[in-house]
Amino acid sequence: MKKLLFVLFLSSLILLVPSCNRQTGTTAGAARTDLNMAVTEAFTTLDPHYITRIVDSLIVNQIYESLFLVEDDQSLTPQLAERFTVSADGLVYTFHLRRGVTFCNGDQFTADDAVFSLERAIESPVLFAQTELIESVRKIDDYTVEVRARSVSALFATYVGSLAMVNHRFVQSVGDLLEVACGTGAYVFDSQRRNISITLAANENHWRGAPPIKTLNWTVYGNAAAALISFESGELDIIGVPSANWDTIVAQNQWTTELYPMNHTTYIMMNHEIPPFNDVRVRQAISHAINRDDMVILAFDGLASPALTMGNPELVFGYAQNFTSFDYNPQRARQLLAEAGYPSGLELPPILTLGGSYFENVAVVLQDALRNVGITTRVELRESATYVGSVLMGDYAIGVMGVQLFPDADAHRVIYHSNAINSSLNAARYRNPVVDELFEVGLATIDVPARLRVYAELIEILQRDAVYAPVFFRLVPMAHDRNLNYVHRSTASVLYRENSWRN
Repeated sequence: MKKLLFVLFLSSLILLVPSCNRQTGTTAGAARTDLNMAVTEAFTTLDPHYITRIVDSLIVNQIYESLFLVEDDQSLTPQLAERFTVSADGLVYTFHLRRGVTFCNGDQFTADDAVFSLERAIESPVLFAQTELIESVRKIDDYTVEVRARSVSALFATYVGSLAMVNHRFVQSVGDLLEVACGTGAYVFDSQRRNISITLAANENHWRGAPPIKTLNWTVYGNAAAALISFESGELDIIGVPSANWDTIVAQNQWTTELYPMNHTTYIMMNHEIPPFNDVRVRQAISHAINRDDMVILAFDGLASPALTMGNPELVFGYAQNFTSFDYNPQRARQLLAEAGYPSGLELPPILTLGGSYFENVAVVLQDALRNVGITTRVELRESATYVGSVLMGDYAIGVMGVQLFPDADAHRVIYHSNAINSSLNAARYRNPVVDELFEVGLATIDVPARLRVYAELIEILQRDAVYAPVFFRLVPMAHDRNLNYVHRSTASVLYRENSWRN
């Protein structure tokens, strides 16, 4: 039932309603304090413990805060907790909460909220990797919380510290957070027109002080090209530029433009429970059939780097090794297919993909690449919510996916661990007890060189098994008004409280 409810949750579009009053603090004649942005997908939820899509995290990360903010270098900056201590055996973490923090409805943030939030996060299937090792949570006093780990973990404080804190009295009164929000963040939910727009307003009582930008406006566009037209006409202040238009935007020299690295992997997923993908030789053949240099150019206009592993070795701890990989080799692909019993090629079920996104481009290029090695298939487009639900429940054969995870190899358990089938992002439905065990060993290893050795063994197994076929690591092409002081983050979604307008 829990899994079914999760899929139904992903498949629904929610009409959001305000739960905290808007406070703009803007006066006549004041300098500009609004920010206008675009997204190409509709927002679906305000629940910080059930986020699976980047578009929803844009909103939720402005409304809710965690005990600590994970910086791009993986260090922890205090937010709702000022500090933590660890017991000598490495199993008990004591978090000392910040005093004087209020939720947007005026309720004080206390240990009751922290305990409730952590216990609620444990119930969420999408937070499996972050909560799996939590054994117990208890309140010591109003501003002290003790969290006990099941075993020693190199990332326990990071995972627990990054979980969103919600208002326990508010949640108990409304029942869930699908349509309402009450956080401690720098912004509060103001209004939404379903599938059209959403607005957040400044939290004038934020514990850090009110943010410089008072109103955040997002407009939902049917496609990126339409959003770009609005940006060029001055209706939008900042935009993720469609890759096909990047050179043109840069050449116009009217805006600040920047290519940001991104811990995001685009990849081909295959359902191992469905023939012929249960044969590792077929999976390896598909990976060998992909010309990743061509894929970067044809599917993302060159604004990415080819990927031979699921983790970017420049950004993800544990992947800076030399692993078995399947580079472009159509001859070897045909040999593997013949060894698997398909000397004359084979016909595959449709490549499932998200319509209207660059995933569609990837699928079309993949279709052509497979044809070149004797594999025929077609592309089948789905809309976002239906697509995600089908993939997570295994109702597909082959498809295109992208994922952005915490930059540590342990975070990849959500795409590989057998416990993450149905309940998280193991869309391959991959089962390997040795891999499961190595994930546990790696997480429990504190010594960095020893931990790297564990992940070297783990990732080599995953590579040989060709669980997925990684394609490329995206770059983020951003353009914005030259008067906007924009602060970009690659680990966390952008925090708009850090942005401001120049006078």
